Amino acid sequence: MTRPAEGALGPYIRAIRAHRLLVFLVTLAAVGAAVAWVTVRPPSYEATANILVSPLAQEDQIYTGVNAVREAGDPTRTSQTAATLVRSSDAAERTAQEMGGDWTREKVLDAVSVTPEGESNILAITGTADSADEATKLANTFARQSLESRAAIIKRQAENEITRARTIADQLGDDTEAKATLTSRINALEQVITDGDPTLELSQQATKPESPTGLPFPAIIILAGLAGFTLGSGGALLLELTERRIRSEEETISLYPLPVLARIPVLKPGQLRGRQASGWHMLPAVREAFRTLLIQLGPHPEGRAQVIMVTSASTGDGKTTSAVNLAAAAAASGDPVILLDFDLRKPDVGRTLGVQPGTELTGLLQPDTQLRDLLSPAPGLPALSVLTTTVAEGDVALVEALSRRLPELIADARDLCNYVVLDTAPLGEISDALRLVADVDDIIVVTKPGNTNRANFEMMRDLLERTAYTPAGFLVIGDSTPRTSAYYAYGATGRELFLEGPPTAASDRPRPAPTKSSNEIVAESSRVRSEPRERDRDRERDRDRDRERPRDRDRDRDRDRARSNGEGDAPRQTPERTKVSGDRSKGGDGNDRPASERNGETGSEADANRAGAETGAHRGSAENPHRRPTRPPRSEERQERPSRDKPSKG
Repeated sequence: MTRPAEGALGPYIRAIRAHRLLVFLVTLAAVGAAVAWVTVRPPSYEATANILVSPLAQEDQIYTGVNAVREAGDPTRTSQTAATLVRSSDAAERTAQEMGGDWTREKVLDAVSVTPEGESNILAITGTADSADEATKLANTFARQSLESRAAIIKRQAENEITRARTIADQLGDDTEAKATLTSRINALEQVITDGDPTLELSQQATKPESPTGLPFPAIIILAGLAGFTLGSGGALLLELTERRIRSEEETISLYPLPVLARIPVLKPGQLRGRQASGWHMLPAVREAFRTLLIQLGPHPEGRAQVIMVTSASTGDGKTTSAVNLAAAAAASGDPVILLDFDLRKPDVGRTLGVQPGTELTGLLQPDTQLRDLLSPAPGLPALSVLTTTVAEGDVALVEALSRRLPELIADARDLCNYVVLDTAPLGEISDALRLVADVDDIIVVTKPGNTNRANFEMMRDLLERTAYTPAGFLVIGDSTPRTSAYYAYGATGRELFLEGPPTAASDRPRPAPTKSSNEIVAESSRVRSEPRERDRDRERDRDRDRERPRDRDRDRDRDRARSNGEGDAPRQTPERTKVSGDRSKGGDGNDRPASERNGETGSEADANRAGAETGAHRGSAENPHRRPTRPPRSEERQERPSRDKPSKG
């Protein structure tokens, strides 16, 4: 069977399907957190004021000693230097004092950002607050206070430089050119004291924002959902990589696309299977599931015994119990069934059915050993015979030699029964069952979600595909689909199929006592199967009797013609249809005898045959109401077309 190739996203999709509840919960939590955050958080408004930076040239000598912004050769670096100078603690302290309220220097620094706008000489001073007015006030106040702070710093530095320049000018004497240069520098510094920092200037004040900042509410929800789905998918993928068991029926089919032949419903541990004193007990829902499985398998196309191999991928999947239930369901109709325990490394059928002790592996290797001598009857199941095995110390070394003997045992079992059920080792853990696939008619794979190991399941699948033997389908243990149990008991008389005593039911409702034992049920089913052969014999007798009737009519016709020719001038009969009765004429030539006497029978023999036919017809209608009763011979009630009398020649 060719499986569709899994794409690159296959593992992710499989992980999300397997853990869809986790993905859903994480996504839901992320969306809920986003909704709560948007609901609780106050609105945020931003306002921006701009400061123009006019850096001084590097060779400028007038403003020497003044910490003004100078060109750094890179506009971006120059702007970053200016932003650092503007965003000062002194400006934040001044702003907090002017804003009042609960504003502090730290709060101002957190709420204000100074960033260059691209590669331009513009610094954007952005203030963030809970209201539009407060954000506008914060941005403008910080921009103004930063310029004032810079002006105070520049003023102190300029005053120091002016004092030093005047001292130098007094010492120059008559050097008028040098004094003129110092005088020009002193005038420029005095202008700085009046105007402030010559490199920074407020270019645009902040305006009141019209709407709060941030993403709109729908966008936040969408992003939160995507983030939650991503986190949930990552968790699902992590669990998928660490999880080793198949969790669902859908995952089983995705790994190995085979039909599901039957599903065993989820029952309590004590109800799923059980061996009672009177035999093997199955609840109606379980029995119906295995009956459905047998119907789908159908009879062997050549009329031989059907050989069914039951295997699984992992230990604990319910393989042995399923094999026993399948054999019990097949034996319910009275057909002889043989259950072979070929799980040679861990035989468990004998313990499950209470058939002890089992046959040792050395006994199976004896060449003169006959399968008939090794079979044991199953308690409470008259139509089921079991071959149980037991493993002694050191017998595991004989498994390889015994594997060549098993096909011969399977062939012998075909000649002894109608169904052969094989319980084999888990094919995903050990390959013993792989030697038997060529000798069986159907392979049933038992899988139990939550227990079946994925690696073992894939190993079993690969082995079967390489041998080109496709299983008939899956038997899923643990079906949680709710079903009503009333229909399973449709037509029931209050007894379980394999119980001779009253069944143990959870309901307190009184139930009628059983009327028949399991042995009587099997005997009755055998008698019902023999009735078609009796009907065939009755039909054969009817056909023989019908073949004799044309001969009787021919003899009667000859006698009538002979009598008509002997009468001579007797009036010719009319061509109308006449009915020949038993007393055709009172003084004839013996033709007034009954047809039974004309056929050579005596009166007593005819009466006996007629009585036997009536008794047989009555018996057939009593035993089988659908069979047509045997019809007694109607030699005396025939209808014939009279022939025209020929005129006599004399």
